[in-house]
Amino acid sequence: MRKRKQRHRPYAGDDRPGKPFRIAFWDNIFYWLWHYVARSGGYAFRAGGIIALIQFIYCLLAIAIAINCLDEEAAWTLYLHEKGKGIAGGLVILLLPALMIVHSYIYKESRYEKLKSRFGQMEDGERARYRMVFRVFLAVTAVAGYAAYRLFCRFGGQFLLPG
Repeated sequence: MRKRKQRHRPYAGDDRPGKPFRIAFWDNIFYWLWHYVARSGGYAFRAGGIIALIQFIYCLLAIAIAINCLDEEAAWTLYLHEKGKGIAGGLVILLLPALMIVHSYIYKESRYEKLKSRFGQMEDGERARYRMVFRVFLAVTAVAGYAAYRLFCRFGGQFLLPG
């Protein structure tokens, strides 16, 4: 049998010589979350859960925007129909524990140590650029969370909770 040549895909652990090392977006967020939480005496291993919560906020924002794009009559009909059942809302709420379970397997201390060695090899300017991306992203996430909350409050209650 002929051996298949494996295609090499660039990712956070790409060690090929001559290729610039790039850290994936969520790996960058994970590294700085772990770094700051551990430094402040918190439970750093919960950084994966924080990433899951951030992703959940953006899912809620997308749902809130979609609901608010409906005309008022259709949105209220959907709201009143869903309020009593809460089936779709329950499925959306189950997304958070599912994300947390998945991220608990992805983001572990071994991944942090690997990223820590990569960040240690970087120049100060490049490391500062990654840190700035992290800080701006957290600020945008706070605004996105507030926006999702305000969009859901437009209906006097939330679509996500059964009435």
